[in-house]
Amino acid sequence: MNVSELEDVRIMKVRLSDCLADIRTEAERQEMQMGETIEQLSQGLDQARRGLAGVEEKDAVTGLPGRSEAEAVLAQAGRAGPQAYAAVMVLDRLQTLNARFGRQAGDEVLMEFAGMVQRQLDPNDRLYRWSGPALLAFLPRAESLEMVRNEIGRIMETRLEHSIQTPSRDILVPIAARWTVFPMMAAPRLFYQKIDTFAAQPTARD
Repeated sequence: MNVSELEDVRIMKVRLSDCLADIRTEAERQEMQMGETIEQLSQGLDQARRGLAGVEEKDAVTGLPGRSEAEAVLAQAGRAGPQAYAAVMVLDRLQTLNARFGRQAGDEVLMEFAGMVQRQLDPNDRLYRWSGPALLAFLPRAESLEMVRNEIGRIMETRLEHSIQTPSRDILVPIAARWTVFPMMAAPRLFYQKIDTFAAQPTARD
């Protein structure tokens, strides 16, 4: 190989090295740009989720946050630890009232009951419309289960009646509910199932 050919090989090696360096630089630039794009998309998703979380699903009858909001709070509390409770309150005979006097009468009874409970809860507690005749109160508490049950028991002892107007007369119906208190569970789905099982239990007969 003569001197000219050696020089050509050297030049080709230099050009190849420069080319590889350019490719490496471009790959790093694209990787950085891709990372920035992914980060921006992630931030956008987080903002969207926060925005959706800020718009609470409100129950049309009671004006309380609905079940999806309750599930989110319970799941977060379950991960954080056991220092919270859920009180489940199920109105007796709500379906009977709806059938006998119309849904409006049942809605009025539910609103009155929810208002009574809301007024007596601690300001840090949150009340939700779980489903049907069931309400759920989220209770952040460091006290024992027995103390929390005693607290909710005192609220449930409040005498409450509602006057239903009929074409012939006014009927005064007592408002009563069965209730229980559950400590937080780390498994959200099992916890929701436990609440649903209690809420679905048959109520007392008229």
